[in-house]
Amino acid sequence: MSPAVLDPAVLAELSEGLRRLRPLESVLDDVGEALDEAVAPAPPRFAFLHERLREDLERLLAVHAHNGGPDTEAPAGRARALSADCAPENALTLARLRRMAVAAAALLEALTEFGAVPDVAE
Repeated sequence: MSPAVLDPAVLAELSEGLRRLRPLESVLDDVGEALDEAVAPAPPRFAFLHERLREDLERLLAVHAHNGGPDTEAPAGRARALSADCAPENALTLARLRRMAVAAAALLEALTEFGAVPDVAE
């Protein structure tokens, strides 16, 4: 038997996907950074943190789509609305980042309580 040959484009796409894959604990890091009262993120970091939180929300929404239930629908709706809101960079504010962080935390908590994800806060 000869080994299967994969298309280089498919391998590149898989490799990129693996590089972007972050553990669920990283969602908590992003939420913590946005909600930290002692050291709020500086405005130059807003665009980066906005993108990370948007990715976190999309990831949690994907978990909800496959493993969620009625108890996770309300936080998923809020997360969906915030992840779809593509604010221009000059409109990014700490309040917007914090709303995204609260939505991510609420959805992660609901998914954890529902049993859709392992308890990452242990």
